[in-house]
This record gives sequence, structure tokens and C-alpha cells, in this order.
Amino acid sequence: MHQLLVLRLYDRRYALRLLDVERVLHMVEITPLPGAPPEVLGVINIQGEVTSVIDLRRCCTLPPLEVGPEQVLVLVRRGGGIVALAADWVEVTVGWQEEGVVPADEIQPAPPFLEGMAKLADGLVPVLDLDRLLHDILPP
Repeated sequence: MHQLLVLRLYDRRYALRLLDVERVLHMVEITPLPGAPPEVLGVINIQGEVTSVIDLRRCCTLPPLEVGPEQVLVLVRRGGGIVALAADWVEVTVGWQEEGVVPADEIQPAPPFLEGMAKLADGLVPVLDLDRLLHDILPP
């Protein structure tokens, strides 16, 4: 069985593979990064490491996040480092069977950042493919 972290972006639910998640933090002050793509809110300091903060809403073509203390940062592993994903909040961690996901190539039209749709007890939830989602924003 695999684990998903279900989070809320605007008025929608999305999921990340828990295996990609380092931890979840309360929102902290973000330092703007001049010249960065619009999806990059800026940078933060995580235990001495400067870490980019990505607005997941913008990545998923939703209205941009208005950063406030009620939002969260989901720290994910990418390559050799950590990236912070800004989200409205984290709902729950759930277990699911691999066969409980409809792959993105079976969904038409599927956005390029979609790994598939998880069939959960309370409905379908899009599972984000972090590599594809972040590829154009933070090239490898």
C-alpha cells in the first residue's frame, strides 16, 4: 500500500505521493526573488539552506495564493535538494492501492503535471507528478 498526502489548493483537492514529502511546515516569511518565474513566490531559509517556494496554485492554473499565516509549506525532495510548495492546507494522509489510480494517459485531456487520478473513499483526487510539474520552473 502507498501513502498520499491530500492537500487543498483554492477550492480543490490534490495529492502528492507521501514518499516525495519531507515534512509540512506552517507558513513563514518569504523573501521575493527578483526575475523569478511567476510560480516562484521567493525563497526561505530552512536550516541554513536557501529553498525556493513554489505557488502550487499557479502551477495548477488556479488563482495565485495570497500568502498568510493559515497557509502551509510542503517540503518535497527534488534532485539533491528540497523545494517548498505553498498550499492552502493539508487535509489528510491516506493509503491507497496502486491499482486505485487511473493513469494520466487514460484521461483525456490530462494536464501535463498529472500522474493520475486516485480513487479514494470520498471521491477522485488528482495526483500531481512533481517532476513534470516543476520541470519548467526549476530545471534539473
